[in-house]
Amino acid sequence: MNFYFYFYFITSLIASLLLFLTYAKIATKLSIIDKTNNFNNPETVTSGGLVIFLNLIIGFFFFIWSNQLSLEHIPNNLFFTFVALSILFIISFIDDMYPIDPKIKLATQIILIFFSLTSLNITSISLPLKVSTFLFVIVWVYITNIINFIDGVDGFAGTQVLFIFFNVILICYLINFEIFSFYLSLILLPVMIIFLYFNKPNAKIYLGDAGSIVLGFLVGFIFLELIILKEYLLAISLIIYPLTDCSITLLKRVYNKNLPWVKKEDYFFSYLQAEDRKNKKYIFKINFIFCLLNSFLIALQILINEYFFILNIFLVTIAIISYRKKIELKYL
Repeated sequence: MNFYFYFYFITSLIASLLLFLTYAKIATKLSIIDKTNNFNNPETVTSGGLVIFLNLIIGFFFFIWSNQLSLEHIPNNLFFTFVALSILFIISFIDDMYPIDPKIKLATQIILIFFSLTSLNITSISLPLKVSTFLFVIVWVYITNIINFIDGVDGFAGTQVLFIFFNVILICYLINFEIFSFYLSLILLPVMIIFLYFNKPNAKIYLGDAGSIVLGFLVGFIFLELIILKEYLLAISLIIYPLTDCSITLLKRVYNKNLPWVKKEDYFFSYLQAEDRKNKKYIFKINFIFCLLNSFLIALQILINEYFFILNIFLVTIAIISYRKKIELKYL
């Protein structure tokens, strides 16, 4: 880390704070608020992802200008991936105000992510190209939507994504990886810290689809880049809670003959808030502690033994049980 990194980090923190404050005022006047009221926050500003998207663009060009991001670390055909991400952002921003049919959104994601695969070296995977392409598209689309699913509960998505970026930096530092995901995480960590300040209970700003889809897309890219490097357990550890909770819940929905993308508060963490909005701070606290411990276990996987991944699974189980127990105690 040199002067430019520290300069960017501090400047980005200040700029993000000012941008979120300004956006909150403008969005309130324009009525860009969460209209679903799924989580009992009828006056919460949404589409905070606009600030995050702007930060991504500014940070990327700053890193290039300051020679912190060399051409050898920039993925092939990144322009096409950026265009795809920009289109997803625009569609998601519109969707926050004028809901779009989920089937259209899903089809668009599949097409755009398919073209974005040109930025990943999927030929290094020991599978036929068509098979690896199919699997990568499915996984990337799934992770993109998982981050979208966990937005709406105060501080939950913000904490998870913040620690994902932190853990990528940790992994790259401990293993001495110099990959594009490392720079993405450095760029977005400051803005996520500020976003969490506004998103913690009681939330003043939500990501909205404009933020959660963009961040989900980037998390999907990071996940797949680690998979290509054959760091399978570390990749799963990054998103282990949302991956576990959302997968179990979506399987239950399909089993009960419900559509997977239906907006419901039936995830383990969100069901607790839906029962009583006073539980928001409890969820935030458990989630934050989980993320801290998960980071510690990721470090142990690298420094001692990869089988510490088993403890990551155990940690997820404890977190889910803690949410369920809280609900059960209420009805005793």
